Amino acid sequence: MNCWQMIRMNKATEVMKSAQHWLNLIRALPLTRPVRIMNVCGGHERAITMAGLRSALPKNVELIPGPGCPVCVCPEEDVYRNWPCMQA
Repeated sequence: MNCWQMIRMNKATEVMKSAQHWLNLIRALPLTRPVRIMNVCGGHERAITMAGLRSALPKNVELIPGPGCPVCVCPEEDVYRNWPCMQA
């Protein structure tokens, strides 16, 4: 194993430990009723789906795919046309 592979492996281990830490914190929340959280970013939605996060959350926490953030769903021309407004 070369040094880059070792670095990637260590980083993956850190991410997994961090993810487990956050899942433990979420599971420890004293939720008395169901919670619904809308995810509005398409990139985040893909990551959530690919990681299988929904199945790892408690049953009373629901992640709902949203419409997508403006950057993801707007045509590029609209962003460039409105760029001067954002600079003001």
